[in-house]
Amino acid sequence: MDYYMWRKQTTGEAAADDGTAGRADGAELSPEGGYPNSEGRTLIPGHSETRLTMVAVYDLGFDEPRRVAEFRLTSAGSVALTTPGPDECPLAEDWYADGVERYESGEPGPTLVPPDDGAEFLQALLDLPPMSYYRLVAEGSSSQPDASGRAQR
Repeated sequence: MDYYMWRKQTTGEAAADDGTAGRADGAELSPEGGYPNSEGRTLIPGHSETRLTMVAVYDLGFDEPRRVAEFRLTSAGSVALTTPGPDECPLAEDWYADGVERYESGEPGPTLVPPDDGAEFLQALLDLPPMSYYRLVAEGSSSQPDASGRAQR
């Protein structure tokens, strides 16, 4: 089966895909793991030793749930979308093109989290309310380097 990779054009240089590169905007990994969001909070609360690297989308409209898309964190810090074919999951393509709505307490309305925000985008996907026909599942995480640059165990 062929898979189609969707990538947004980003500015900045791409880093080697060894899992140690920071975000394209220069944000550094926090000691707790993950990237800080705009309020300085570390993403993926309660999961300090790992960071989210992949979210899969399953279509529940079949006898067995079928994987129809995956969002994967790139070494440049943004997110890439992969689908089994064109128009396989229009909802995932919409999230990738337009961003994911996130409702913050104290905000008058939703804010859009774009895929260029990397791990924050993946977390925003998981924060969406449950849906009837799709399920979003965190399927990937990686160990965070400690202050010495070595992966934690």
